[in-house]
Amino acid sequence: MPSMTETPNFIQTSSPLFEGDTGTLRAEERQLLVTLLRGPYLLRSEKPNLWNTLVNSRERVVSRLNDLFLGLVMDSDLGIAFCRQADLGEMQAVPLLRRVTLRFLDSVLLLEMRDRLLDAEATAERALISADNIEEILRGFDPTSRTNEKLFKNHVNAVIARLLRRKLLIRVNDSVRLFEISMVLRLIFNAEEVAALKAAYEAKRLGLADSDEDVPDDDETDEETA
Repeated sequence: MPSMTETPNFIQTSSPLFEGDTGTLRAEERQLLVTLLRGPYLLRSEKPNLWNTLVNSRERVVSRLNDLFLGLVMDSDLGIAFCRQADLGEMQAVPLLRRVTLRFLDSVLLLEMRDRLLDAEATAERALISADNIEEILRGFDPTSRTNEKLFKNHVNAVIARLLRRKLLIRVNDSVRLFEISMVLRLIFNAEEVAALKAAYEAKRLGLADSDEDVPDDDETDEETA
């Protein structure tokens, strides 16, 4: 049984941080909460202080996320954490996270990246991919590669830019041509979501879908923001 001197979570645990402040989280916990909500990820390697706050205050921060119908995904081995929309079943609630949409070329590259990541993990190597590799992978799926090389290269650069922005690709030593595939890719797509991506991929490959149609992305972590 807790002692009478313990401070319940719902009681303010520090002095107000601004006029009228009734918040219950400490300043560093609030910074952590904002970082998780802004996304796309909290990386231990980038923000070790906030990561330590998450380790020490996980229960309190998760409780605040739950108040917003959000859950926390955290992998201590990889040093990655992010929030995602909770599965509410039939319950209706206004979603806080904005759903993003993957274009077909994005999905093609993501499936290849995921396979390369799994292969690299099996051999304990870094999962690297070059701009030339990406161009080769996408060439067979973009009809502009046969009619307009400049436009095709623009498409390739746009795909790379989107995945860099979502931190699924990481530049190697500030290189503009060599990238590392982020380990977070293993976390954000579960088996069901990968199967859906593959189905859309196959439909597109077989010409069953319009070439300009976007592929829905069920991932609720990348550039989704409050």
